Amino acid sequence: MKNPHGSAETKGPLRVRPADQPRKDLPGGRTEHAVCADKLTPAKIPDQMGEAAPNARKTAPLLAGGNPAARRPAGWRKAGFCHVDFFIPFDTITAGFMRDGSTSYPVRFGHEFVGRVTQVGEQVKSFRPGDRVISEGFVSCGRCEECRKGNFRRCRNLMSVGTIHTWPGSYAEYVLFPERHLLKVPDSICDDAAALIEPAAVGMDGVQKANIRPGESVVLVTGSGTIGIAAAALAKHYGAKKVLVSGRTSGKLEVARRMGADAACNSREESLSEFVRRETDGHGVDSLIECSGNIRVLDDCVDVLAEGGTLAVVAFYEELYTTFDIDKFVMKNCRLESVMDHAYQEVLRAMLDGVDLTPLITRHIPFSECGSFMTEHLREKSRSDIKVMVDFP
Repeated sequence: MKNPHGSAETKGPLRVRPADQPRKDLPGGRTEHAVCADKLTPAKIPDQMGEAAPNARKTAPLLAGGNPAARRPAGWRKAGFCHVDFFIPFDTITAGFMRDGSTSYPVRFGHEFVGRVTQVGEQVKSFRPGDRVISEGFVSCGRCEECRKGNFRRCRNLMSVGTIHTWPGSYAEYVLFPERHLLKVPDSICDDAAALIEPAAVGMDGVQKANIRPGESVVLVTGSGTIGIAAAALAKHYGAKKVLVSGRTSGKLEVARRMGADAACNSREESLSEFVRRETDGHGVDSLIECSGNIRVLDDCVDVLAEGGTLAVVAFYEELYTTFDIDKFVMKNCRLESVMDHAYQEVLRAMLDGVDLTPLITRHIPFSECGSFMTEHLREKSRSDIKVMVDFP
């Protein structure tokens, strides 16, 4: 998960849309809303939609899951379990969000999901009941200066879905969303794959920003979680000459190999520097996508980058990083990129081209077991699980 932003359709696979360029690929630029509806009460909707609230019901379709009055077949809606969902209440990585007021209880998690429209507001133009959709991971106010320009990612009142400055997430029977933040899912993409689009889109943004030259670049992805392995698979699909992956769990690294990585390093057994030296004949990697969240890995990143290489940092970190060798980084003429956007369209295009990301799913749990899974099992299971998928009734 990252604070999202969709990337517009591009002619070349690795081009990046400037942050201040209005979006063209989503149904948006209007004040109409589409709604993936959850059990938000009418009284709560004005708080979530601000000044747009009086028209919320007119401009919003309802996307539903598990409505007791209109029960759908089991498995029709999915939500990926993100580690951020666990860290907010139980761990230290995001503790600062609580301290600075970015997150406050109650928080409803769930930003990686696929759902189906059940109702639409009268002004909604792009969706109708029955459409399968995913959402961007943020909700804009629709009324500030940036929103009026179509720069929704730069909204001055931006809320992230289920995480910080929170718009309620998908762990509920219904979820409410503005139309401009929804994307239709093609029929050929299954529900499991659709629920993986959001984290994969983070990895794809890292691929875009890592300055990969198709047919030439050697790419290293550090970190063997969902985003890291997805980034490796997408880098290979979009033309990287060679893709390397590092991590600490053999089972996850084997999945990375099956999904396109040319070689993998278990950092518990071999130093990253030695691995890269061997795999690149001493040249180093041209592009590095850092997804591990381990500050000690960041030290290695500077060492293994080739002259003129690019480091794209995706991860969040528990500790402040105070040992970065900036002199070496500068002397090697390297470039540093932060990854805080999402490239949804490129992931959809890759899936339509045949890229299968579902091997990332290592466990399915019913929604009824989410609470016990978080409190009793996640720390132990996370060592072997990559993506846990929540199935709604």
